[in-house]
Amino acid sequence: MNDFVHEDGQGNLFNDKGMAVAVVEMEVDEEMYPIETVTNFGMYQELKPPEKPEKNNEKKEDRGDVKLENNTTTRIYKSYKEVEKEQLFALVYEKGMSAREAAL
Repeated sequence: MNDFVHEDGQGNLFNDKGMAVAVVEMEVDEEMYPIETVTNFGMYQELKPPEKPEKNNEKKEDRGDVKLENNTTTRIYKSYKEVEKEQLFALVYEKGMSAREAAL
């Protein structure tokens, strides 16, 4: 790429090969995007914007000696009868309803 631009006296700009060119200038925001490279983790931490603190809405209560051994949550699913399943599929596939419409 040739960086030399010549003016012909009438305001037209040309490169060395005689082709018309346009000069585009960009405004660089150096404060947002520093040009220097980050060389260590300390500089990275200084340039990095501060993180938002996590909001912990749970109220911690002291429950004494009560300990829960199993903290896993399980969902209980409803079991449907064969007749109900057949009605649902009939509404969806034969009547062209969406699954939500058929379930209601």
